[in-house]
Parts: sequence; C-alpha cells; structure tokens
Amino acid sequence: MLNNIKSLFLLGCLGLLAGACNKPAPIHLAQEGTIYMPQAYSINGSLTLLLSDSAQGVTFGAAYGGLEYAPKNIDVSFIVDTADIAAYNAANGTSYLPLPSSAYTVSSLLDTIKQGQTSSDPLSLSITTASLDFTAQYILPIKLVSASSGTINSSLQTTYFTINQLVNVYAGSYTTNGTRYNYNADGSSAGTDTITDTRVLTTMAFDSCSINTIANLGVYAGTVFYVQVNSDNTLEFSGYLSGVIGSPIANQPGKTSTYDPATKIWNVHYMYTNTTGTYRYMDEVWTPQ
Repeated sequence: MLNNIKSLFLLGCLGLLAGACNKPAPIHLAQEGTIYMPQAYSINGSLTLLLSDSAQGVTFGAAYGGLEYAPKNIDVSFIVDTADIAAYNAANGTSYLPLPSSAYTVSSLLDTIKQGQTSSDPLSLSITTASLDFTAQYILPIKLVSASSGTINSSLQTTYFTINQLVNVYAGSYTTNGTRYNYNADGSSAGTDTITDTRVLTTMAFDSCSINTIANLGVYAGTVFYVQVNSDNTLEFSGYLSGVIGSPIANQPGKTSTYDPATKIWNVHYMYTNTTGTYRYMDEVWTPQ
C-alpha cells in the first residue's frame, strides 16, 4: 500500500514538472513599446467636413504599441510636415493642395503618453473651411517626430489629413410642393398651377447653392437659379429664366423666405418675369428627402 502511495506521489511530481516545462513563453509583439499615430492607419486621416464658416474639430495623438502599458511618462512632439506633400502626391497619383495655414489651428504639437496608459490625451485640430475652394482637394500632414522613450514606428509616423470633397449644409435633394400664381402684364390674375417636384441644391459657396429645377417647369433650358442663405436664415433668390437675362428671378415682394436649420425645411417665395411682361409668383415648401 505504501509503495502505491509513493508511486502516485512520484507521478504527480513528474506531471507538475512536465507542466512547468511546457508553460508558454510570455507573449511579446514585434511592435511592443513602439510609438505611433493611430490616425495614420488606413483611411483614418480622411476627413468628412462641411463647407462652413464654423470651425470643425479633428483629434490626433500618439499611442504605445503592443500589449503592455507605458512604463513611464513618454513625451512626444509633432510637426506640420507640408514638405512631404509633393512626395505623397507623386506616390499616390493625387494632386492635393496644402491646407492653407489660415484655415486651421492646432491646440498643441506637444503631448505625453502617461505612465500606465496606452495613448496620449487627444490634441485638437480646428478647421474652418468657408474660405476654401470647394472644388479642390486639400491635405495636411502631421508627423510624429520625437518620443522621449521607445522607438517611433516609421510606417505609422505621419497622418495625412485629407479633404476630398466639401459641400455646404444646404446641399441635397428636397421634395417640393407649392403653388405657382400666374399674372398678366397688367397685374390681373391668369390662374394658378400646382407645383410638385424635386429640387437638387448644389454647393456654390458656404452659404449659397444652385438649384436644378424651377417652379413646375422642371429643368428649364438655360435657366440659372440660385439661393443664398443670410446669417439670420432668410433667403435671397437670383438668376434668370431660359438663358434670358431680361427674365430675372428674384425674391417675391412682400414675403420673406426662410430656412429652418433644425428641420432643414425651406419656406420659399420667389418670382420670375417673362420678356412679355407677364410674371409668376411661387410659394413652395422644400422638405429634405
């Protein structure tokens, strides 16, 4: 009986030793302890911004790579690296313009990955797009250039913040319902027409759009139709009908057109005059689709 107990004890010890020999080595990633910009991954730097006179915020910072935490405070610094834009365009077949310095501010280019953390507090990039050319594409490279500890990952060292398209807050498609009031040259009524259409507004500036259809005429040959939104959300209409400057489009007298930024609904009152002296008043509501 004693021999059997000793045998079991020896087998147990051998099992423990075997388990100890087979214990996996601690996991250590190749990028452990490297310092990088998370925004430099893939398309993280591609910005979706509106053409607006209000500042729009973007964040960036540094991170500590691998599965561990920063063993101590790591101070990092960045630069705006516009010198790298030509090389980026050549490598990617693009033609980005440098984002003008007047269009952005950076909260700071210095940051810290604190001990026990994996990333720094976010720094802010504030961009105002109102003065930009909405038909152009822009780029702003921000580069991580120093770290007080660890090695900078050169493949994730620069974030190329890109702006591929700018549209204003008004651009889009709107279901349109309303009434056209027809008048003879002497001011007498010539009846009414029901308006049911879709208006597509296209960006012209941060506060202005062109409009593809008018009244109940649809896409009317040669017609140019514009709307500008004032700071108080009242509207100014302009343009002319059928390519004829002598047939102007204007605000309807005695009525105020408005845009509601909360609902994005337009209540509009405009008019056009024909070369014969007859004229038309339009009362419409544009509702976002």
